[in-house]
Amino acid sequence: MKLRAITLVAAGLLAATSAHAELQTWRFTGRLMAYVSPSPAHPGDSFDVPPEYKQFDLTFDTAVVPSGNTYANALVSAKIDGEQLMVQSGTLTAGAPYSQLTAYVQNTDTLFGSELLMQAQGPWDASTSAPRPFTSISEFLTSTGQLINEVKQDFVLGLGLPWQELISSPLFQDLIPQIGLYQGTVNQQLYGLIGAHNITPGVPEPSSWALALLGGISAIALARRRQSARQAEALPA
Repeated sequence: MKLRAITLVAAGLLAATSAHAELQTWRFTGRLMAYVSPSPAHPGDSFDVPPEYKQFDLTFDTAVVPSGNTYANALVSAKIDGEQLMVQSGTLTAGAPYSQLTAYVQNTDTLFGSELLMQAQGPWDASTSAPRPFTSISEFLTSTGQLINEVKQDFVLGLGLPWQELISSPLFQDLIPQIGLYQGTVNQQLYGLIGAHNITPGVPEPSSWALALLGGISAIALARRRQSARQAEALPA
């Protein structure tokens, strides 16, 4: 295959990768911070206590163009603990120091719905020594993941503080990203996020594609030069 053809194929693969990468699915792991439930039928009995951990698989359309600081319909799909939910009005708002995702999610079978609110500090601005509004949905996702990882590295692994102690402390509650589920004035659940991973299926990073393809192009070009050199040596003097 000629080098020009390989280059065109590389460009096409990179374009296709970028198109697929517009939809990013991130898995957030939450630990229960607080909840409000109906009063138990019998005093002393636990009633409708939410699980200690929840897994939120949220799919965002990173190509959404903002209007001002608002990204309308940024959240396109959601799973909570593996249960697929319908998403309505998944709006992401960039702010400082906090950004917020607001969505209404419904069970596809029972149509039981909840308001989902996600809050996270914006990326750190060294010039102002304060969080700033994010400039893209991708930045919102990566900066939120980085913040969770920094808390883990500095306080959980570095100082040996357990997550439960961190998310219960007023000093850290505003720092740690959160996801809340609300059904009116009762059944309110708030989770502090302790893990975040990009689980977008089958979409390598564009930089990985570029390195792999450029490596292949360089190898083929080198092989062609060596072949030409051998042919030149084989010619009679």
